[in-house]
Amino acid sequence: MLTPEPNQFGTRRTEPQTVEALLQQANQPLPFSDEAEKGILSCCLQDPVRRMTEAKESIPTAAFHHEANRTIYRMFIEFHDSDKPIDPILVTNALRNGGLLDRVGGPGAITEMFTFVPSPSHFVHYRKILLDKYQARRHIEAHVRSLNEFFNPHVEFQDAVDTAKAHMEGIESTRGRRLNRMSISDAISLTIDEIQERQQRGGALIGYPTGFPTIDERCGGLQKGRVTVFAGLPSDGKSAIMQNCARHALHAGAKVGWYSLEMPITEQTTRILCEDSGVDNAVLYSGLMSRAQNDMLARSIRQLSELGADMIDTDTASAEDIIADIESGGYDVAVVDYLQLMESEGRKGASREELIAGISRKLKSVAKRTGCHILTASQLNDSGKLRESRAIGHDADAVFIVSKWQNEDGSFDDAKRKLLNDKNRGGKRQWEIDLLFNGPTFTFKEAPKGEE
Repeated sequence: MLTPEPNQFGTRRTEPQTVEALLQQANQPLPFSDEAEKGILSCCLQDPVRRMTEAKESIPTAAFHHEANRTIYRMFIEFHDSDKPIDPILVTNALRNGGLLDRVGGPGAITEMFTFVPSPSHFVHYRKILLDKYQARRHIEAHVRSLNEFFNPHVEFQDAVDTAKAHMEGIESTRGRRLNRMSISDAISLTIDEIQERQQRGGALIGYPTGFPTIDERCGGLQKGRVTVFAGLPSDGKSAIMQNCARHALHAGAKVGWYSLEMPITEQTTRILCEDSGVDNAVLYSGLMSRAQNDMLARSIRQLSELGADMIDTDTASAEDIIADIESGGYDVAVVDYLQLMESEGRKGASREELIAGISRKLKSVAKRTGCHILTASQLNDSGKLRESRAIGHDADAVFIVSKWQNEDGSFDDAKRKLLNDKNRGGKRQWEIDLLFNGPTFTFKEAPKGEE
């Protein structure tokens, strides 16, 4: 046994110990989540094409604490790399042939894993938990290795310090995932394909229609992977304009997700029904509808029910929850109403401006990754600038400022609005259109040219 000797702080070193021994003394297990590990494997079984591609890019095998789960994950990777279908029966047979089936709990374990989560859309949620636990284990192991260096009387103190720093830097340097890449040749080919696709359309709209001819003409409609911000003061009509754009896209075949932080699902749905059917909001709330209005509403209900729209419950949801849900939702258009109402789980001590800037960047990032067009709104401050963060304007592809129409006598006409384009990535900006507003049905339409 090595004889402990005093270090430079006057304390005596003791025998080195393993991670498990130290944790056992502290009566603490290594951090892990069996639910997250099984959840990831279940998502990969249910949606192997998409989820295994994501998993291979971001989840190392060592992230699974249980050997049984690591064994199954290795088998999934082997199937994925060989272009074999990841099917419960085929995986079970492969594990049996390799003498590994009993180690993972038998065929029942694979069957149970397939139904462990109700939907593979939970993948992002489980991945975060899994990687957080893995990172915590790596930190603990690095600290224990560092402590063992200090405990070793044959290691100089400064050498022990340098080794400890190297252990921690090794963890920090590998926290990120390898990013997707393509050669410039492949990028050029992809770009040429897009150019040829536009030529074949012969001037047809690139994205989904908004219902506003000038916006469609100058912005190309609601294009994939972009973020459009409607900014204004309270009650200027930001939510209604976004709703109008999304409803037109919905009728054109888009799958739309509504994330309303300002009102409950039933109120948002009522507004959509009013706009779509043309039935006055007050009449709809009173229930005193004529036969014609009943027919209009019934027709609208049938049409909307057959279209691809989801009304998402955002109660208690953080900004990160909403962004993750957009990423897994498969939406062509997502309405987030609105930015300043989103609460972030960002770093402690950050200012509100920093948090909103972070949310803005994440919205842009998820739009690029998924191809979803995100419609969101922002408040203006008293100076007429985007409130709380200039990053909103930097991240957005299009920014529109909506304001009430002011008459010559200084009064405001609630039936009219001005819509100024402040940013239009890749196109002309600083143009303006006049809008007419029908308050009872929450409907905007572009005013005919020359109408005041």
